[in-house]
Amino acid sequence: MLDGYEIKAPFLKPEWVQFILSLPDAYRRDQLAYKKILLEAYPDLFSLPVKSNVGLPLDASPLREHSKRVLEFLKRMGRSLGVPGLGGDPRLNYIDVAASIRSGSLRNVVRENLTDLQKRELIPWVDIESIWKEHQSGRVDHTNALDVLTSLEIHLKADTFDQ
Repeated sequence: MLDGYEIKAPFLKPEWVQFILSLPDAYRRDQLAYKKILLEAYPDLFSLPVKSNVGLPLDASPLREHSKRVLEFLKRMGRSLGVPGLGGDPRLNYIDVAASIRSGSLRNVVRENLTDLQKRELIPWVDIESIWKEHQSGRVDHTNALDVLTSLEIHLKADTFDQ
């Protein structure tokens, strides 16, 4: 990491992990307790739309959330059938991450970190090179795996696991 920056990972602190794991399943399911804590602690911030809630605020009603999911599903179906005028994919968070890894601004960052992770020989059972090649070919979308592997290497470089 760059000099002068401080990394904080509050959700990796043992006290937080112990607290969350001590909650009954009903409160952990669908991140119910976590979302309630965020809404209580930062009501203004989490009154804004969030990606994980179909572009609705965290406190949107279940009916509104379900309606939005159905609407987005119908839009996706229309797009896949070539219906014009349905706009871009609403699941994209400003950029198409999968495409950006293939040929855009994230390509070099991801590739360099994957190369460094491979050199560590830390996870030999994961064929990092195949995951990269399949994603680059466009045959398989390995965006999530590439994100996790890249994040692992960045965390290892930052040495955050020892803290």
